Amino acid sequence: MVKGIIGLSRMCGRGVGMDFIALLGLGFRMVSGILSGIHAHRVLAETKRQTDAIIRLKESIYYAEHAEVVRDMARRKQQVVTDAGHACGLLEPVQASLGDTVLSSAIIQSPGKMIAAMKTDPWRVLDEVRPLGELESHRNPNMVPILFRDGTQVLVGWQMRGMLEQLFDCEYVSNESLWLPVTLANGGTQTGRAAIAVPTETAIVQITRDSTHGFSGWRLRVFINGSEVGMIGNGETQAYEVPPGSIRLRLARGPVKSPEVPLSLAGGETMRLACSIVDGILFKRIEVRNSGDLTNPVRHSSSGDTIPNS
Repeated sequence: MVKGIIGLSRMCGRGVGMDFIALLGLGFRMVSGILSGIHAHRVLAETKRQTDAIIRLKESIYYAEHAEVVRDMARRKQQVVTDAGHACGLLEPVQASLGDTVLSSAIIQSPGKMIAAMKTDPWRVLDEVRPLGELESHRNPNMVPILFRDGTQVLVGWQMRGMLEQLFDCEYVSNESLWLPVTLANGGTQTGRAAIAVPTETAIVQITRDSTHGFSGWRLRVFINGSEVGMIGNGETQAYEVPPGSIRLRLARGPVKSPEVPLSLAGGETMRLACSIVDGILFKRIEVRNSGDLTNPVRHSSSGDTIPNS
């Protein structure tokens, strides 16, 4: 039997920003728009001084009850989950599977047409349905990801934004702007709403690890701005979405670490780096360099970040 979404994954590793429609609970009964990773962190940072309309349900779970991102077009008044405990219970499985911060818009009762279509056959109404672990960014920017569960498997399918109303009686207001009431300095609330922009143009850090016989069993942990975002094996290439601006990158395997490498990226830029584990005469060390440049590393590991060879 097909049930609602129980969890999420990452397109390029933990910490990547992702916006989507999530079907929550059993039987697709509830639905919301969710920001995750970088997008959630950026919105929370931007709204911190402007509004108290986002509440923290528990660690890494935030709820914007008044932000209508998904709407049932067949209802004049949306059936919104207002109980914090109920909302937290619906979002906990999402956050646990994602392993990152989630920010949910108003959780509403799913449109009847959406429930019926998904219960009948999600594969008839969604394109390119595949396991969430195989998720990649869609080549068509007008496609919207919809996440759900089939038995124990978490899946994602895509549908054109313009088809959501026809197929599901559903309107999806792009998460590029999250509309929230603004709290004024005197404690009052401004009439109308203020749009909090979510950055849609991020940057990409792509890391390729040299394929070598030595240390082929070592998997390097990847840290960006102090947070672990993934691991990279021998000969692998991994990509991580980051906010534009300055970031700090470090690779590590146990006590063997590179120093933090400072990087600066513009929106839409892809920075390609290469890394390797070097077995020196006295020490092992991890090097990070510009991709294709074997002689000019971006940053070498220092003596304090190495361990003696055994």
